[in-house]
Amino acid sequence: MRFPAREVTEGATRLLVPDVSRPEDGPAFYNPHMALNRDVTVAVVKALESPKRVCDCLAGTGAKGVRIASETGAQSVLLNDLNPNAVHFINENVRFNSLSNVDVSSKDANVLLSENKRSFEFIDVDPFGSPAPFIDSACRALLPKNGVLAVTATDTGALCGSFPSAAMRRYGARVRRTSFQNELGLRVLVGFCVRTAAKYDYGLKPILCHATRHYFRVFLRSERGKAAADKAMNNLGFLNYCYSCGNRLYCIDGKCCGRDMEWLGLMWTRGLYDKDFLSQLQEGGSPSLLSAIRSEFDASLPSYDLHVTAKKLGKAIPRFDKAIEALEGAGFRASRTHLNPHALRSDASFDELRSLIFR
Repeated sequence: MRFPAREVTEGATRLLVPDVSRPEDGPAFYNPHMALNRDVTVAVVKALESPKRVCDCLAGTGAKGVRIASETGAQSVLLNDLNPNAVHFINENVRFNSLSNVDVSSKDANVLLSENKRSFEFIDVDPFGSPAPFIDSACRALLPKNGVLAVTATDTGALCGSFPSAAMRRYGARVRRTSFQNELGLRVLVGFCVRTAAKYDYGLKPILCHATRHYFRVFLRSERGKAAADKAMNNLGFLNYCYSCGNRLYCIDGKCCGRDMEWLGLMWTRGLYDKDFLSQLQEGGSPSLLSAIRSEFDASLPSYDLHVTAKKLGKAIPRFDKAIEALEGAGFRASRTHLNPHALRSDASFDELRSLIFR
């Protein structure tokens, strides 16, 4: 079976992809707009010091998995897709790049993962839509010590609060629209993965999370044992948010502006990055994103959109440099965030931030 194909180059890898004008029209899925996703993934795998077994369980044309096999020190890469047309392109790309460290299969992703319990050091879950149906199987297939689970979610409407019923069905979390919707979505996604892994007596902790274009991407490292699972679960909580002034805090019940605050979660309540790990990442094809994340202060509370907060408080929008200068002058840490060009992250409480930069 042959399909019209064209050659593209990503990173140091040449790929054969369907020759179509729109990704959804092809016999197998290849989205050129996800190249950054693949760039960052390659950088992460490189920094993991040659994982023995890698699994891309929803591989499409194999672009990501073939790049991992070609550009990193991964010893064995399993590329899987249920679509036989996708398998055709995977095999063509394996041959095209003369790779000997790749195995190819064509199974339902959950079946594949269920057949390989505790087998992979790196598992990539990158579906079209929600990753929720695959996380349980992926958590069972991941090595419970120093494994890395990489998850992409394109159902950002559910995770950000546009479709709260979908968020509850898929992720077991109460979500509403907020001024920090990207960070909320990432924290809910991380929390869902942590809860799932804890059932199998190991913990997950984020080492890198980002929100780019139409998707969320999280990388989570495993730590073996019930104690690690309990520790990870203790980092989950509920966020209370005041829609009147923009205050937010992690607690069970909260009041602000004379009324009950809106509760959201469960979600991850700690940092979203491992800065030591980030320092090991090579820039590759994504220097701006990784540089931005490295420069972020990894606050626990969601970021503050200065435009939205100023409007809620009836104040002028402060200049970014002046806001950060005021916070740092008072002994707090603050930075911009890649999650929102109008937002800053800080360890200052809402009341402290309001008194310092919204006078």
